[in-house]
Amino acid sequence: MGGFNFGDMLVQLVFLGIIILIILVIIGLIRSSIERRKQIWRMEEKINSLTKHDPKD
Repeated sequence: MGGFNFGDMLVQLVFLGIIILIILVIIGLIRSSIERRKQIWRMEEKINSLTKHDPKD
């Protein structure tokens, strides 16, 4: 009684791991969203440049 045993330490490590995992997932989702937005922007630029050089004009 009154001590910090191995079971308590293990539970604390598991909860710490879960919190770190949640943070990493959120960071990954944000980075993915930013990269997707950049890719869409590049595709829009390519489409705009192709439509400007359309031989039908």
